[in-house]
Amino acid sequence: MLARGRSGLRRSAKEEAARDEAPLSPVKRHDPLTRAREVAVILVFTATLLTALSLVSYHPFDPGVFTFGTVSAAPSNWVGILGAYWASLLAYLLGVVSLWLPYLLFRLGYLVFTRQNLLRPGRVVLWVSVVLSQATFLQWAFGSVTVALWGEEAPLALGGGVGIVLGELC
Repeated sequence: MLARGRSGLRRSAKEEAARDEAPLSPVKRHDPLTRAREVAVILVFTATLLTALSLVSYHPFDPGVFTFGTVSAAPSNWVGILGAYWASLLAYLLGVVSLWLPYLLFRLGYLVFTRQNLLRPGRVVLWVSVVLSQATFLQWAFGSVTVALWGEEAPLALGGGVGIVLGELC
């Protein structure tokens, strides 16, 4: 209620107290690192997209960390030279299992976005064991195969370097 005083219209004490307790914005921000989270989500989703594009357009004869044979001068990777190196590293280390990485990065971005606990022990153990067991199984069961990518044949270890090492232990 408004009360008349010497200075004209004044608010009652209850209205003043209610107004002081009301938030300035309808959006409540409890987390002081909201801006940092937003930046982290954008960076993780960008890394997810670039990783997926570099793996989809992977060519074994692009310049990279572990290239072999005749190396093309200009990379045919859609992300460019950085994508060629990134896809080469992932394909060498994890083989076909590296196709899980865009999904895992997307999941990480989703967890950051929804403010969930990132490093629960069960979650980390689950994903590490899935990746290692798939790499080991693919390398143990199928070994290295020759695949035709982009019209050229190239050898590819299905489990990557991790699968080769762990497959020999089985």
